Amino acid sequence: MQGRRPWGARDKGERGSMERGWRLRFVRGGEWFAPALATVVTPLLVLPLVVGGYQDASDFAAAAVVVTAAVEVLAALLLYLHWRLTGGRASWLVLALVAVAVQSLALAGSIVAHPKVVESHPVRLLLSQVLLAAILLAVALLARHHRLRVDPLLAGTVLGGVVVVTRYVLVNYTAPAHLSPTAVNALTAVVLVVDVAIVVAVFTLAVAPRWVRVRLTIALTLLGVGHVAAYPAPRGVVESSVAIFATLLGATTLLTLALALLRSSWSDNRAALETLRSKLEEAEAGARVEQARLHELRATISGLGAASRLLHHESSVSPTHRRKLESMVDAEMGRLQRLLTDGATGPVAPVDIDATIEPIVLRHRTRGYPIRWSPGGDRAIARSDQVAEVVNVLLENAIQHAGGAGASVETRRVDHVIEVVVSDTGPGVSSAVRSRIFEWGARGQGSHGQGIGLNVAQQLIQDLGGYLRLIDSEAPGATFVLGLPAEERS
Repeated sequence: MQGRRPWGARDKGERGSMERGWRLRFVRGGEWFAPALATVVTPLLVLPLVVGGYQDASDFAAAAVVVTAAVEVLAALLLYLHWRLTGGRASWLVLALVAVAVQSLALAGSIVAHPKVVESHPVRLLLSQVLLAAILLAVALLARHHRLRVDPLLAGTVLGGVVVVTRYVLVNYTAPAHLSPTAVNALTAVVLVVDVAIVVAVFTLAVAPRWVRVRLTIALTLLGVGHVAAYPAPRGVVESSVAIFATLLGATTLLTLALALLRSSWSDNRAALETLRSKLEEAEAGARVEQARLHELRATISGLGAASRLLHHESSVSPTHRRKLESMVDAEMGRLQRLLTDGATGPVAPVDIDATIEPIVLRHRTRGYPIRWSPGGDRAIARSDQVAEVVNVLLENAIQHAGGAGASVETRRVDHVIEVVVSDTGPGVSSAVRSRIFEWGARGQGSHGQGIGLNVAQQLIQDLGGYLRLIDSEAPGATFVLGLPAEERS
């Protein structure tokens, strides 16, 4: 025996929120909608019958079966779409409605081909209704404790086909049944009792939301009244009128129920997709942060390794240069530690640009890359670690694309902005990449980079209230300019 699941919910944790959503949509603002729509639509469905010019109530009632069948088929297809979107216990309802629609469609076809089929074989048609009611009762009982493990459209078609074949055999291959009025009334009572049992079973079906059970109960009651009033034929004007409006109103109620369920599942799926998209974006953003962090760690550790080898194995290093190397190692190790612990997210403050750039330049020089730079004595409002990371990205980018030709770093003050200009003498940025150079993953043909650094650098500078631009220059190579708010001089 399977555990019970709410209709449309894919796991137990969603049950409460989805039930609350259903109550908000259908109890407070929508419970009136389906009965009102059914009441309005039903007379419209009757209009083609009136226009058709049927002369007596029996013909009129038979023609109503055609319209009812069309409505039931549409309701079954909509409900099947709902089930495809959500799964869950709705499969049993789909099965039942498909079975009803299939046999109704077949009956409608028989009526179109032989208009008097209802009058000619009333008892046999009533027997087929007993079989259909028994099948629906079995489905309602099975739905209480079991999950359907086959496609409900296929299973419903098979069951509906069983009713159709049974009716065909009864009509064409059995002797005419001559039942007394008492026997016919008893058979009609059997149909009524089974219909009542179906209604009770559906209404007590705890796995379905209450609004579904209420609306389904109304539809089944109307259809049951219509069936009892319609068979056996011929009936009087009152019975035929009841049959027409009860079956049409019941079928229309089923249609509005299917529409409501489909709208609910569509809305829930859209919400689920939005949640999934949001989580995916968060995961992607987190992955990018980690990838960017790894990118910076890899570049920094490479320079620290070169500095460590110089300090431990090069006796020719002068005391002054050794102190600078040791200071650079300490500064970069501290920056790496803050990078690993997300410590570079404090408030902006006045930053000594020279003291920030010098360890980066020295580290790249230690790796054997010629970097031209001289202190400018400027101070900006920023975060030192972020400025260092951006300059490091620009120098890594310059060294990689300049083919070992080196790069230059220049600082300058332009009005209230401190600009750091990093340029190289390489081939420059191709026109195909230039317009998207700061996009994640953008890289030129033949590049061995990952297209990460410049995107991260631009985001870091924008976070500081500055800018990072690729500018045109008469000199060969690429020139990047990062601008930061200058510390106001007193």
